[in-house]
Amino acid sequence: MVKQVRKNFKHGADFIKLLATGAVLSKGQSPGAQQFSDEEIQAAVKEANRWGRQVAVHAHGIGGIKTSIRAGVRTIDHGSFSTTRRSRCSSDERKTFYVPTLYTSTVIARQGREAGIPESEILRSKMISDTKDLGFKRALAAGCRSASGRTPP
Repeated sequence: MVKQVRKNFKHGADFIKLLATGAVLSKGQSPGAQQFSDEEIQAAVKEANRWGRQVAVHAHGIGGIKTSIRAGVRTIDHGSFSTTRRSRCSSDERKTFYVPTLYTSTVIARQGREAGIPESEILRSKMISDTKDLGFKRALAAGCRSASGRTPP
């Protein structure tokens, strides 16, 4: 992990983004399943910080979210299955921001077939949508740190 972080910075990366858990559109792995060990995520954050840089994580599942917060990542992107106050707001002490992706389910439902997304992943996105939205509402009510952004065209 340290070698890959260094390699990315050497080649011009501004920050590191890890897939701490599976993705909604991943085949063969649950979006909630943690993909890196606690030690690997900690190593990435430690090395990035040594370079004066940050780590963002793609994380839907609670295990990957909690591990990433403990490691000191800068952002938890998605956070779909994190519906408790503790998992969202524990990031406040470590200055981790929750970055929800609220519109992705709508886009996948409307344009997924035309974009070639398999039916199984479109269905998965629909199933996660309500949980993701509930988590966002709870995070807002709890006063958790959050951020938003957009993907460049």
